Amino acid sequence: MRRWIVLVGVLLVAAHSLAPRSCLGEEEGPTHFGLLEAFVDFRATQELGIQWVRGHIMWDDMAQRGPDGAFAWDIFDDDVRGVQLHGFEILGMFIPFAPWDQEKCHAGERMLGPPCDIDGYSRFVGATVERYDGDGIEDMPGLRYPILYWEVFNEPAMKDLPPFYDFTPQDYFELLRATYEEVKAACAQCQVVQGGVAGIAPDKEQFLRSYLALGGGQYFDIASIHFIHSGAFDTFNVEPFKRTLQDYGIDKPIWVTEVQIESGPGADYPYLTDEAAAALLVKGYVRAFALGADKLFYVVLKPTPKFPPNVVVSSLINTHGDKRTTYFAMETMIEKLGSFAGVEELDSGLFKFETPQGPVYVVWNCSRLPEEEFEGKVLLTDILGETRTMLVQDVTVGDTPVFLESVP
Repeated sequence: MRRWIVLVGVLLVAAHSLAPRSCLGEEEGPTHFGLLEAFVDFRATQELGIQWVRGHIMWDDMAQRGPDGAFAWDIFDDDVRGVQLHGFEILGMFIPFAPWDQEKCHAGERMLGPPCDIDGYSRFVGATVERYDGDGIEDMPGLRYPILYWEVFNEPAMKDLPPFYDFTPQDYFELLRATYEEVKAACAQCQVVQGGVAGIAPDKEQFLRSYLALGGGQYFDIASIHFIHSGAFDTFNVEPFKRTLQDYGIDKPIWVTEVQIESGPGADYPYLTDEAAAALLVKGYVRAFALGADKLFYVVLKPTPKFPPNVVVSSLINTHGDKRTTYFAMETMIEKLGSFAGVEELDSGLFKFETPQGPVYVVWNCSRLPEEEFEGKVLLTDILGETRTMLVQDVTVGDTPVFLESVP
């Protein structure tokens, strides 16, 4: 099975407007938690409570007989069947490369460039969206529910890590525009996700600003940022990313499509213990949600031998199969906040989430809890999922977040 990656973000289009229905329709509430490397163990991903996965679809894989041949859907069809069997929503990601296309205008170059035949690439995009949009026209046989979200490539500014890309802001603007127009022509309800911005380092931010200045903001419905153990740890880069978007008049949903926190032996600066990483994980997710981020995708649940060391030390389950503190923190977050409908920051370190089960408060370093928000007793759940019932005036909190719910 090909590599699947989770994204994350809010269902902007009601899936019940299409047939067949989305597996996570609005009647079950919004969904907010995704995982990238879900392909390692779909069952374990499902047990954690993850709701979204992301799947790459490579131009070359679909057109294996060359640009003029019929599309070969078997690889992606098999992947879709496997993912939908486990009930995940899918974010599809277009990877715009094919060797026979690259040879036309990038022959002999070390780095991968934008499509040489943009019209051929656009036909691939249109045919793909049509096959998986669930409208009853040329759909994949056995499609259980539609794929309504499509990301336009990944980290287009990345030049310093393999696989190496050589895109200018103008190149990505043109790719974004062509993809957006083709997606919308095939499926007006489908949502286009900006290719994930590789953090907030100055060169990545300048690349982003350059294609936004060209008008790139009109060619995506959902903005996408990454946090890979670097940048604004407190909001997983959402706050600075949001400011940049606002500079160009862009007010759109934000998904953090890659979140990765290293901890334990081998972790990079700031050299977090597992316990510190778990607390930071919850704080970062909560603050990001409060700033308007709709979906966040963690990078890795379980490591494999092919993963680089920085990914292994970010996994929620270690190489021995043991669940780490970060696993339990993620599990508790999903259980408490997985389908929240709204969030409000009441004070520093005090956040109120509206969930189907009632209000859930996430609290840390808060000197005084607003007793008017509660009715005497509260259920306190720590980030490991351990619970106890107590009077609200007896609750004390420190630097590690806890979840509070009223007890009737």
